[in-house]
Amino acid sequence: MKTIYTILFFITTAMLFAANPDAAALQHMEPEAPKIDPFYRKIHDVLEILKQKKIVNENGLTENEKNRIVEALLKSIRSDLRYIPSNSKDLVMECAKSSQSHIFQPVSLRNGRIIYFRIDYLSDDSVSKLIVNYEKSLSASNAPEGVVLDLRNCRSFEIQNAGRIASAFFNMPTQNIQKNGVKNQPNCAILIGETTIGTPEAVTWLAEKSKNVITLGVPSAGMPFKPEMIKLPDNSSLLVPQIPDAYKDMPDGPVKPVIDAISIKAVNQQHEQGVFAEDPCVMKASDMLISLKTFNKVKR
Repeated sequence: MKTIYTILFFITTAMLFAANPDAAALQHMEPEAPKIDPFYRKIHDVLEILKQKKIVNENGLTENEKNRIVEALLKSIRSDLRYIPSNSKDLVMECAKSSQSHIFQPVSLRNGRIIYFRIDYLSDDSVSKLIVNYEKSLSASNAPEGVVLDLRNCRSFEIQNAGRIASAFFNMPTQNIQKNGVKNQPNCAILIGETTIGTPEAVTWLAEKSKNVITLGVPSAGMPFKPEMIKLPDNSSLLVPQIPDAYKDMPDGPVKPVIDAISIKAVNQQHEQGVFAEDPCVMKASDMLISLKTFNKVKR
């Protein structure tokens, strides 16, 4: 009886293979190995060689070394891509959460020939008040010869306000920026520094296209656009800039001023005439604006 069942099994199997010739091939097919990107394989091979040469510890990379490698990889693609290890805070994200909107009153310098404005956050309200104060100063009987706009401590990601400032302060071609009613805008000096982060960097980039603006200070932070935070499985994060179409042509990296100047944080005191005498950057900007001949010589 057992022999009969065995014969029937082989006959049934033979009939199935006859009906489906590929079945025999499937019987011997092994699972296909996942394809590995050659780039990832190369990284693995490089690290293995470094282990053999004892440049990398036999136990592999430390967490700090891994973090530095990921950060370097991102920077090689685009300078404002950021990697944030788990449980770490990031200045850029802290700026993105900020809603500080302190308004500084304008200050008259050099016997009224220069008007100084400082703004530390480009909220809608702050920018509106800045523009109102600026237009009032120009409509006065003793209108200033030049304007200093201090963005050295300015941090915000209110990108819609970059165009508003450019419209008010800059004499520039219409690049999707609607000009305001102010005519004969005075020469303007923009002050920037390492803590100029976000939208003020876009303002400075627009200033480079203007005919009446000079920029002074040191390179900005190099993070002009509000980042999107993307969590990774190990709770670390990527910061990916959200770049508006109007700023697609803006190069990544810090915005560099035309004129190198001492970078000193704007004085956190009530504005008094004597305070600014201690700020070389403000004084240098004021003197340059007064001297139109010098201004025209250094303007690109």
